[in-house]
Amino acid sequence: MTAKFLLSGLTALALAAAPAFAAEPSSERFTVPLSDPSRPAHLEVSLVMGGIAVIGGGAAREVVIEALARPGDDDEPG
Repeated sequence: MTAKFLLSGLTALALAAAPAFAAEPSSERFTVPLSDPSRPAHLEVSLVMGGIAVIGGGAAREVVIEALARPGDDDEPG
């Protein structure tokens, strides 16, 4: 009886905590080498939801880009 109660409690706790883990933003980092570092770099991006940060600058031969995905709302446009 105690094992069933413990298992039920752990299952309920896991289900209650699942939305909190799903709501955390995830990020990815990409390193992009520049073909000609002396010229300004041009980055073209399409976003649905989230943000992008370009890390670095100056006389670098590569650029580090961090893409941050934010969780969406439950409401769908319609």
